[in-house]
Amino acid sequence: MIDYDPLEASAYRELAGIFLRTGRLEDALKAVNRSLQLERTAEDHLLLAKIHMGQGRLEEARAELTSALSLGPPTPEAELLREELDSKTLSRP
Repeated sequence: MIDYDPLEASAYRELAGIFLRTGRLEDALKAVNRSLQLERTAEDHLLLAKIHMGQGRLEEARAELTSALSLGPPTPEAELLREELDSKTLSRP
């Protein structure tokens, strides 16, 4: 049995990443929102941006990416996400 601390934000962050990678976007959203309630990090906002992008909510994704970038220096992952968002935004009718 694995013990966990229900107040450990990183556990929810990891869970959100797992849910995101397996396409369980609603579960990922719940987990990352719980993580954000406990601790506001750039990584959480980046995860939230990816979830919104997966849901086709591009404006929300861009807002979360902006939040992530405001909390720390740009990461390669954030820059890739920005490029992907830009390409999706340009290709919209």
